[in-house]
Amino acid sequence: MAAKQSAYQPHIHRSKPVINNDQHLAELLQSVEITSHSYTLPLLKDFIGRQADVQQAISLWQQLRPRSSARVMAIVGQAGVGKSAFALHLAHQLKPLFPDAQIYLNLRADQLASPGTVTQQLLGALSATDLHQLSNRRILLLLDHLEDQAQLRPLLALGTTCTILVTSRQPLSETATLELQPMSISDALLLLQAIAPSKSIQSEPKTARAIARLCDALPLPLRIVAGLLQTQPELQPGNCLQLLSDERQRCEQANLSYPAICASFNLSYQHLEAEPARLLRLIGLLAEPNFTLKIAAALTEMSIDTTQASIAQLLSMHLLEFVSKERYRLPSLLLRLVKRQLAIVESSETRQSARLRLSQIYQETAETISSGLGASYHQLSQHRGQLNATQVKDRITFKQLSLNAQSWFEIERPNLLAVLNWAIQAEAWQSVLPTVVSVTQFVDRRGDRSDWKTILLAAIAAAKGWVSDSKLHNCSITQAIFTCNTVTGKKPKSSISRASKFYTNFRNHSRNRKRWQISALSILSRTLMKRPQHSGQPHWHACLLTQPLNTP
Repeated sequence: MAAKQSAYQPHIHRSKPVINNDQHLAELLQSVEITSHSYTLPLLKDFIGRQADVQQAISLWQQLRPRSSARVMAIVGQAGVGKSAFALHLAHQLKPLFPDAQIYLNLRADQLASPGTVTQQLLGALSATDLHQLSNRRILLLLDHLEDQAQLRPLLALGTTCTILVTSRQPLSETATLELQPMSISDALLLLQAIAPSKSIQSEPKTARAIARLCDALPLPLRIVAGLLQTQPELQPGNCLQLLSDERQRCEQANLSYPAICASFNLSYQHLEAEPARLLRLIGLLAEPNFTLKIAAALTEMSIDTTQASIAQLLSMHLLEFVSKERYRLPSLLLRLVKRQLAIVESSETRQSARLRLSQIYQETAETISSGLGASYHQLSQHRGQLNATQVKDRITFKQLSLNAQSWFEIERPNLLAVLNWAIQAEAWQSVLPTVVSVTQFVDRRGDRSDWKTILLAAIAAAKGWVSDSKLHNCSITQAIFTCNTVTGKKPKSSISRASKFYTNFRNHSRNRKRWQISALSILSRTLMKRPQHSGQPHWHACLLTQPLNTP
């Protein structure tokens, strides 16, 4: 399999970021596009209709009587009904009442986030170590895409001054709930006209109403159809209605879920230019379709300008959503449809090549952030005793940038773990271990056992695969050994004894140096996976294993 991949596998190299002490760390972190406010309420560009629902939600919230825990209100409804947008609009309406903090947590993920993980995300967003520290603060928390009520329970300790808004497809027990219905036809027509003002929607009421009904009066398909009408001057509402009706019929005959969403997507996709269509397909490779401009350019190998133009068309057709500066998101309900087009159009070689490009850019970005934070922390730690004003400011800046870096990891975590798996499958070992080393500090702060297991299994796989590639350097294996030891406390005596034995062989048999390194890495990694909850300083044998690398 490796021989076949060599024909299209790109060169993946280790970047070595140079940190200039005179250069402010903010410039470095800005260069890798860290999102500074990933936990703040996202901006809502437009919100049309649903005035009666908004008033009902505010009235329901006012009727909540806090007792010993935070107020909780749930917004529930079918897929595509607009729960997230409605909850965001409601949160912005209530925002002035919660001056201390307004936090947004998106819980949508391939794997269900544990209650502890959700709590840690909230604590990290507010720079706190315990929920009780927040009990007297006026905080508004929006939990988007809640899948299990257990994720919510620990957060009730926030106290009576806090409000938690939740979106979920299923009703929550013992929780004030507003069930959101599809839009009224009149609101649907307003939405169509607001997005496609150049088309005379209201002058053809019968056609417009038929389009709204084919979209099931759901905001997402309505937006997609309106975006299509706005961006295609030659397409008139009557023609659009006929095409949409045909697509919906095909979706229903194929027994596809959400036929309104499927039909609107298929119709819009058919009108895309070649480059935006290809970008949209390749976005389907991402585990979490929340990405930056650089990631999009790496996916397609297009220039930044061409990528920007493609993203602009996808935004105008409402196939992508704007998140923040140069960060975009594919609506979750479109991901399955995008993956379907990806499987139909793109060859396995093309998909594999794009995955390897993603592995490279994520590796380089993680290394740059990790190296930059490490260099800055080392520089600040040199100051002893009293700090002057500039040093105090730098220390505060470092703390904020460190939080921003953790926010970047939270956003990119699903994709970072996915690219590790891709690199292993492609046997791109020189990409796996540097990525593992770089994300260690972020995984350690997150404290998720499953994450540790994932990255250590990746390190073991890379170490075993490394045997057959004599061109690769030993330093990355040693870094991985060091990484395994930075996150564990006491190890069983048997493991320490075995590590010592492997070290002796490693030192005395230079011809077999790599084999002994790999064996030691495997032992220490497997030991750590059994005890990932411990945290401590690097163990003594990490230093021993590092020493021989300084000699020929």
